[in-house]
Amino acid sequence: MRFCKEQLYELVQSAEPEKKLCVVDIDDIEKKDDIEFLVGVGVASKAHLSAISEVGYGIIERKDLIADLLHDNKNYDANQILQRVIPLQLRFSKNLPVFKYLRAIGINSQDIFDTSGLNISKCVNRDIKEFRASTHTRAHFKNYRHMTIQEIIAACTPENSAAHIPFLPKDKIDLEILKDFLIANENKLDSSISSYASSFRKLAAFYDKLKYGW
Repeated sequence: MRFCKEQLYELVQSAEPEKKLCVVDIDDIEKKDDIEFLVGVGVASKAHLSAISEVGYGIIERKDLIADLLHDNKNYDANQILQRVIPLQLRFSKNLPVFKYLRAIGINSQDIFDTSGLNISKCVNRDIKEFRASTHTRAHFKNYRHMTIQEIIAACTPENSAAHIPFLPKDKIDLEILKDFLIANENKLDSSISSYASSFRKLAAFYDKLKYGW
């Protein structure tokens, strides 16, 4: 910390501070002259910042996107998500929140999307029926077809609720209740601890479509 303070002082006093800027592995620091800084606004080149950004967005996973959908706290760049992250994650699953980010860049209709050049049609053009598990069709129409989302959540386990909610018509789905349900069961989105993770991820993508889709 003492070395850092000394170098920071020299950086501020220097007439050519850019010569002191560098990224150094902490394990390689042996003396104070080795320590250099990236400090302030505008000191990094656009190319350098772009490279950092690309590396950072390259490690974003589906769980991060769903967390951002539910909590809206990641401050992601929507263009980076749509151009880099979604196409990469589509190799593994279509259950991804995409409409939230499309809205963020002004894409709010099919016509605008069709001219955007974005290669994420597998997510965008899903029919609402694709969110319904065929194995639950008979049970839903026999027992739950007249229920609202509140009634299904009250009557079923979270796992069964996640399977039956997508069968409901939109006018029976309170989106705030659906969001709260997903947040309350957020741990079930993790396949390492839940056998029903795919159902909850599909439900999150369903929520994204209802909330932000057209």
